[in-house]
Amino acid sequence: MFKGLEEFCEAYLDGKMVFSRSWEAHISHLQQVFDRVRLANLKLNIRKCEFSNAKLDFLGHTLSLNMVQPKQQKVEALLKFPTLNNKKQVQSLLGLAGYCRKFLPHFC
Repeated sequence: MFKGLEEFCEAYLDGKMVFSRSWEAHISHLQQVFDRVRLANLKLNIRKCEFSNAKLDFLGHTLSLNMVQPKQQKVEALLKFPTLNNKKQVQSLLGLAGYCRKFLPHFC
């Protein structure tokens, strides 16, 4: 539905995010997304919509102007991870670290 809008629109399941470098561009981008929704004969739930956020959480990351960070809760979970005593705990740590891998230097 949003094919061709990837430059400023991300969609994951029922979550959509529109991002722009200027207010004028943002209004244009929103209009294009709204047009696609209308053409598909779908509706957006205004109660679930947020507009004009300088910072937001999306798919476990905190996004802001020119910055993507893991959510603080994920970082705290890594820092406070208990001593590994069994295979399941190792797998759990690897899963959490893998989720944050793009923020961890030299992660293989």
